[in-house]
Amino acid sequence: MQTGFRAATGDVLFRIDADVVVPEDTIIRLHQIWDRADEYTGNSVVGLSGGAEFVTPGSYGRIMSSLYMGAYWTTTRWALGHYPLFGTNCCIRSSWWKEIDESVDFSDTLVHEDLHLSFAVRPEETIWLQKDLVLPTDPRPLKGTRQMLCRFYRGFHTIWVNWKEQLPQERLSARGKLPDFIDTLVQR
Repeated sequence: MQTGFRAATGDVLFRIDADVVVPEDTIIRLHQIWDRADEYTGNSVVGLSGGAEFVTPGSYGRIMSSLYMGAYWTTTRWALGHYPLFGTNCCIRSSWWKEIDESVDFSDTLVHEDLHLSFAVRPEETIWLQKDLVLPTDPRPLKGTRQMLCRFYRGFHTIWVNWKEQLPQERLSARGKLPDFIDTLVQR
């Protein structure tokens, strides 16, 4: 990812996995979403993320995709204080990448690159989540307990590596907010 981003020349860097099918209208939709994000937030949005739907027969793929993406967005949002990038379907501003490139260490091959990159989002910045921007993908994350455990291990490892640099309460305090679930508890 780092090598590709460094070589890219566009204003926005789009990242997908090799097993993703990109619908023809995706680039047009990305332009529209970026325009809407800029209209609502100015330039504070440094990346946008969509989801994926596992290509399987019947409703199994939709159900598992919803559970998988919901778990990812919810748990990592608590750790980050904003939505995460989802490497199967995300893009970032190239200007932001150039600012943070040298500060993100990708030498640990166990970190999830997209989640690790999400920790580079600074307090005044955010990730725009577009839940209806869904790309069809291979269901490989669902194939076997070992595959799933490996993904969870790498995710928690990535969070732990970043929390060693900045504790969660420090990160959330710097962002000036608590995750929604804590806000809801406090209001009750």
